[in-house]
Amino acid sequence: MIGIIGGSGLGEALGALSGGEEHRIDTPFGATSGPIVTTEIGGVPVALLARHGEGHMLNPSRVPYRANIFALKTLGVTRILAGGAVGSLQEDIVPRSLVIPDQIIDRTFRRAGTFYEELAVHVELASPFCPSLRRALLSAGTATDGGTYVCMEGPQFSTRAESELHRVWNAQLIGMTVMPARGDHRAPPRRHRERARSHPPRAPRRCRRRRLLLSVGAGPRRLVGSRPDSRRGTPQAEAAPREVPRLNWHLA
Repeated sequence: MIGIIGGSGLGEALGALSGGEEHRIDTPFGATSGPIVTTEIGGVPVALLARHGEGHMLNPSRVPYRANIFALKTLGVTRILAGGAVGSLQEDIVPRSLVIPDQIIDRTFRRAGTFYEELAVHVELASPFCPSLRRALLSAGTATDGGTYVCMEGPQFSTRAESELHRVWNAQLIGMTVMPARGDHRAPPRRHRERARSHPPRAPRRCRRRRLLLSVGAGPRRLVGSRPDSRRGTPQAEAAPREVPRLNWHLA
């Protein structure tokens, strides 16, 4: 089954399709953006979902990306096509162009970035888009092959300085919804699952040594206080304060 997630514009077009079965699925990550409709298009079974919900009420930071992916997988979806309205960072990509990107720069910061909050799972993301789906889309019509998509947090648009920075990075597109939807939706490796069952997490131990903390400041500060002597375990005599320009040092 193919999953189709519609963004701005496409979501409304998908909603116009009728005759399918509607599913409202509750997931471990909460409810989906809206009902998922399973139907057939050209004889191919598909699952349709409007990313921003009914009435386009969810801004990019509030879209339940994990719930959407989990629910589609529950229905048997194995491939997902996700469209979206984006901005162009290059003059040769004009309005109404269709671009099939191949890379992502993730600049989001308010969204959960993993399905595996209880495991240390690192997912390979060097090629973030499915190569077989890209080939199928490129062979089906006229589209620009390749491009780097900058995913910003939103919902506000970029400042002029940010747009110039993204162009210096040689990015082609900018939008707000490709991440974390294109994230770690694959199952964790078997060794991680087995370790999670056999080694329950332990409470962190309290550190007995004093730590030196560093923070950026607006002007010169003084380094004061004492630290333990590593050889005898007794505090050394307090040293005379000295100037440390533009840095704040704290003993904790």
